[in-house]
Amino acid sequence: MSPMPGLPEFVLVGYVDEQEFVHYDSDRKEMIP
Repeated sequence: MSPMPGLPEFVLVGYVDEQEFVHYDSDRKEMIP
């Protein structure tokens, strides 16, 4: 269970040259390019 309701337990965001290129959170369980 998430420590705060409505927030995912894990979030990953990838950046190249200060531009976000990938996003993942544990609620959606999928990578979003």
